[in-house]
Amino acid sequence: MSLVATNSAPAGPETSQYRTITQVGSERMTTIARADVAHFLVAEVSDRRFSHRTVNLTRSTSHMATTSTSTTPRLGIPRPVQVSAWILIGAGCFVFYVYTFQLSISFPNANLDSDSAKMGFASTGVRILGSVLALVISVWANDARWLFITLISRIFIELGDTVVGLVLDGPTANTGAPLVLTAVEVRATLRLWQVIRVARI
Repeated sequence: MSLVATNSAPAGPETSQYRTITQVGSERMTTIARADVAHFLVAEVSDRRFSHRTVNLTRSTSHMATTSTSTTPRLGIPRPVQVSAWILIGAGCFVFYVYTFQLSISFPNANLDSDSAKMGFASTGVRILGSVLALVISVWANDARWLFITLISRIFIELGDTVVGLVLDGPTANTGAPLVLTAVEVRATLRLWQVIRVARI
């Protein structure tokens, strides 16, 4: 949800020549056509660049069509990527539960007689929980850059787990699951990169 303010919004054609100001009082506000306000609102519904922020719209002084900002905006996470992130969060919570409390679900023949084995599985569970919390924070903050960095780190972790699993046990469900998660993460990362790259142009 965003709060949008204008100085005045008379009727007029859409020009797309407006700027978004996030620092109140930093610039003098000018009138802006209602059609341009509608243009911004429609774009904000999908992009969510200014979620939970107050945005002032003013007519651009440039002759070029632009929607620049006076401060670096927080890039919102596209809805499909949010859905993917919540899927990863759910999967991560389940894997954390397995590694921490019900190891026999995925590793029925695991030998936990030694303290080092117990510590290995427990530390893996903590690592998984940490990546899940990073996902939750990124989605809650609705920040595409945060989520992009989190997913990049998770991709390397999942690929590493897959390689180790293949070396130790060969192709199994435990090595296939990280590959599925990696595919979801790669797709989400590529979509986020598009959002970040467009914002930098």
